[in-house]
Amino acid sequence: MQRADCWSCGQPNVQGQRCGNCGQRSQSPYVIVFDVGQGNLNAIVDGGGKIVAYYDFGYSTEKGKFPTPPTKPCFCDDPLIILSHWDQDHINLSKHVTRCLSAEWLVPEQGHSTFATKLQKRIKQAGGRLHTVPYSNQVQHQVFPWGYVERCSGAQTDPNGSGMAAFICVRQSPQHPAPAVGVAAVNGVASSALSPFLVRARAAHGLVTGSVNANIGLLHRPAVQRVALPVATVLAASQTAAGRQPHLPVAECVLAAVRAAERVVVHAENAVTAAGWLNGHNTFPTLRLHNAGWANTVAQELASATVAAAAPALHSYPGRVRAACGALTRDGTIEPGAWTWLGVRAAAAPGAPPPQLNTGHAPHHTDERFILLNGDAEYQYVPSMQQPKRPRVVAMTAMHHGAIYECTTHLQGRSIPFAPGSRAAQAVLRFRTRRVNAAGGLTNSVVSAVTEAALSLQRRRKSNRRRELRVNISRVARAAATAVYALNRAHPNEVTASPGKFAAVAAAVTIAAWRYPDATIVGLAACLASTTQSVSTKTGTSPIESVVEVAARAIRGRRVGPALTDAQLTNISAGALDGDLIPHVDHLANALVGTGQQLLTPDNAGAEAASALGELWASYKHGLAPGKAKDFKQRMDLDNADENVLNDLATAATAAIQASANGRSNRHRVAKASNAAGTALTVGAGQFVALAGQVQGAVSASYWAAPGLVLDAIAHAAAKLAAERAAAYLVGSTVEAVRTVIESARTPALRHDAYHAFGSRFLRANGSGGQIAYSYGIDADGFSHGYAKQTVSAGYCGHAHPLAIYKYEARGWVWRYNTSTRSRHKGAQGDPDRSHPFGHVRLAWDSVRDAAPSRDVSDFKCKTCGKSYRLQG
Repeated sequence: MQRADCWSCGQPNVQGQRCGNCGQRSQSPYVIVFDVGQGNLNAIVDGGGKIVAYYDFGYSTEKGKFPTPPTKPCFCDDPLIILSHWDQDHINLSKHVTRCLSAEWLVPEQGHSTFATKLQKRIKQAGGRLHTVPYSNQVQHQVFPWGYVERCSGAQTDPNGSGMAAFICVRQSPQHPAPAVGVAAVNGVASSALSPFLVRARAAHGLVTGSVNANIGLLHRPAVQRVALPVATVLAASQTAAGRQPHLPVAECVLAAVRAAERVVVHAENAVTAAGWLNGHNTFPTLRLHNAGWANTVAQELASATVAAAAPALHSYPGRVRAACGALTRDGTIEPGAWTWLGVRAAAAPGAPPPQLNTGHAPHHTDERFILLNGDAEYQYVPSMQQPKRPRVVAMTAMHHGAIYECTTHLQGRSIPFAPGSRAAQAVLRFRTRRVNAAGGLTNSVVSAVTEAALSLQRRRKSNRRRELRVNISRVARAAATAVYALNRAHPNEVTASPGKFAAVAAAVTIAAWRYPDATIVGLAACLASTTQSVSTKTGTSPIESVVEVAARAIRGRRVGPALTDAQLTNISAGALDGDLIPHVDHLANALVGTGQQLLTPDNAGAEAASALGELWASYKHGLAPGKAKDFKQRMDLDNADENVLNDLATAATAAIQASANGRSNRHRVAKASNAAGTALTVGAGQFVALAGQVQGAVSASYWAAPGLVLDAIAHAAAKLAAERAAAYLVGSTVEAVRTVIESARTPALRHDAYHAFGSRFLRANGSGGQIAYSYGIDADGFSHGYAKQTVSAGYCGHAHPLAIYKYEARGWVWRYNTSTRSRHKGAQGDPDRSHPFGHVRLAWDSVRDAAPSRDVSDFKCKTCGKSYRLQG
């Protein structure tokens, strides 16, 4: 899609090679993600090294917390500004860089804040234009020389999800396809009218040369025109629209500016003398007839402006414009910052209209590579990410600065593209979807699917590794399902009262008993797992991703010291626990260590689980106002009546795990575990056969099964959760990574995406994956747009959220950049790994090698103004 013309001579050229016509070497386009703190500002740099567009124009909204001094982007090549949406942190740089007000803006039609309304007014006054893309229920896109922009598909009431995403083509294909069937041009992009001040300024700018030629001798024309051009341009736009300006025809402004420049440049007059000459020669005749005093005042201002613009130290047209502006009265509707750019805008060619808006998906080829910029839009709302054959994304920015959810919509993993050359993509391709079981039949059971995923994620496979993984995964899956069925046989209908909660508890206690020979760890894990449904639902992640580790570390901290702080517990939890629960964890651990039983037995594990929940029930209001305590209780689904259920689940799961431990006879038989659990809960021996049959059915059922009975669904869910978590432990990964492999291997579109992402040997970049940039920038906890307050139900972790990082890394995006140098702070609110680069980022691709670029620091330097930025690469 990227235009293949040489940036220097315009002849066809191969990206990254020297032009056969003029010899200039082109470069692959790239994107600069600027350090603007909590906000977004991306520059699209074309093959000639010019900034052709900005995607968003944001800056931190946290007073005193943004990078200092403010980033000053380059406007030498009149870049278009493309706005993802109207949130203030995506437009806030307009307060610091007023040059943007005279630019062309491509913006989405959306509801917006008062700040955004004022910005729109400022843009129109300063000579800029707004090109508004309407909201539509259809897929719509616009094709640019550097790629394409598409309107996102979120609800019209959702500014983030209904914004605009940009795809920058960094490797072209000669076989670029024609538009697909159904793609058609539509009307709809509404462009705002030009500012009347700019219209006058532009008209004056065009008349100066003719006036100089007609009124100034040949010898002095260049010097006079050098001064008259900026002065006439600014004079025509100056004065008040409701008073003087209607009596100042543009032609009279031009002639007056030319005469003033002549007096100052040719005759070396000062402002006073030049003003006297202008007033004595009937300058501004129309205004003088209306109000002679006004005419004299304007003549005095004109003389001062001309002297200022003629200063020898000024070597550029923009500099002379700014000098002249300081002496001329501006209309009160034009703000000072915008006023100095009107003359510069007038000298530029009128901005080209935006590309035609088209319905349907933008065409792209498999050989093309793209950088994705999505602003705050969730990937599931980016239309190209929902196609059966997606564009091949090789670098991108994280959704909403790295957030795990936006309002009620969580980051959807399946819509995140696979990173190029990543091991995550390779793992999907290594997954054997049609594995033959021992009986000769095909199976996709819970145990088989999770084992295969774990093996796919294993970087080095040693002999018997499959059997080792399968034995452990099967063991925990059986124990978790056994706990559910045994409890229901001992106390019918108790476990079905809260399916999601008790499936998570059954899985958590199983994993805890499998990993740690400590009843208090099992008990605390049961209690914590019973609170995670809200977090799991809101984030779209496993409810037991980190609860067992939190329990183990907290207990060990109290048993051997030192006790863990809330900040340490927040880091360990990775946002998978409710934020208001964190301060209770150490208290619960202290209570269990002080009075509980460490020896792991079924009865001890059950007693500790009940004790932990009872302690939480007694103390959950501590430190919270009544209203917040009530909300906290609801988020945790806290109920002291659950003590018996947690007791029995922990008892049964521990019994099943211990019955299948190494050295036990027949330990791989389902009946061995189920009988032990049934005995621990005093289930009658006559039910043991039926109990074993239920457990066998749960672990043998398809991983993707949806059992019709609630009880079977709970057991199946518990088996999956336990199997996934065990697999993640065994291969040193996350549950998210295990789930990603299973889901993607089975889904044709996702497997296709992984296939093309893994690509050729050159594309693989040693398995390091692609570049992803985050733009959070809070340097302390507690600031509203750091998202800590909004993520109370996900650990107060703000963004980048650890669970979001898990989702990106599960798809290979491990080459991580934090653009803000001010986010180096303690706590989980920010990148937990300080080894990743900070500062301005260069998202790029080596189009000649078709591979990730080297991770070198580079510089962008404007060829016109010399402005430069150091870029992490």
